Amino acid sequence: MDAANDSIRQCEKQLVRAIQTPATSHHDALIVDPVGRSGMPQVARSAAQAGIGWAALNREVEYIADLRSEFQAPAFTVTSDDVELGRIRGQMAALVPDGSSVLYLQGPMNSFVAQLRTMGLRETRPQIIDVRIIRGDWTREGLFAQ
Repeated sequence: MDAANDSIRQCEKQLVRAIQTPATSHHDALIVDPVGRSGMPQVARSAAQAGIGWAALNREVEYIADLRSEFQAPAFTVTSDDVELGRIRGQMAALVPDGSSVLYLQGPMNSFVAQLRTMGLRETRPQIIDVRIIRGDWTREGLFAQ
């Protein structure tokens, strides 16, 4: 389900509906890439109470241990070291000549992932490379809205 980058829509209209479906169309698990920073703890709890597994992508969430101890439904996160990914991107000097300019599509300002990756990039990028940052929302519409 696509939430159109809207955390309220994601929680209220889509995931809650998926959790509250009749038992005949019950889902075994939900794999979610949360739009908001919180990682949707209330929706995750509702899923676990309904016996539905929960996987949060690209987000470290604090509630997973509680879900695991209180419910039998599986609950976990799948994420990457976003600061390290940014550091790798910061090693762009190997790809461009000294004094070059590089355009970096950061992602939405409210995205913690984008912030961490930019932090890593800034740690390792050579000062002789001019990095121009454009913020987008990682969608086709967001990219062309710039």
